[in-house]
Amino acid sequence: MAEEVFISYGSADRERIQDLVTRLRQAGVTVWIDEAGIEGAAMWSQEIVSAINNCNILILAISTNSAQSKNVVRELALASEDDKTILPVFIEPTEIPESMKYQLAGIQRVEYFEGNEDPSEASCAPSNAWASPPTARKGKSIQVAKNITRGKRH
Repeated sequence: MAEEVFISYGSADRERIQDLVTRLRQAGVTVWIDEAGIEGAAMWSQEIVSAINNCNILILAISTNSAQSKNVVRELALASEDDKTILPVFIEPTEIPESMKYQLAGIQRVEYFEGNEDPSEASCAPSNAWASPPTARKGKSIQVAKNITRGKRH
């Protein structure tokens, strides 16, 4: 069975992303993340492409690390080309590199900053002001992902 959510992130953020994965799974969302079981470079590429093709939503965990990752840019491009729903989740205040701006233009984002992980405290905002702090409204980050995977919009 294909996972509902594919999480794209910078490898240096693995520990931070594990918290998000745990919360999503506890909320009943199936998640694909490059944890274990992928052997060899060719298999790795094939597994990633397959997982993106079969997911409902790509969560793009945005940080300084992921903004510099060529693999994250490739995963975002694959999801965009396949017209997947993309949910940018900022795990720290970060400027978006030009290599990602086109695919993310006008897409709502979720802020999942450290210390602000509680769904009632996380905020959602349109992603139209990348360089400045957003004027976010209250939202529920996990519920946003859960709703999108089930075909609902926040």
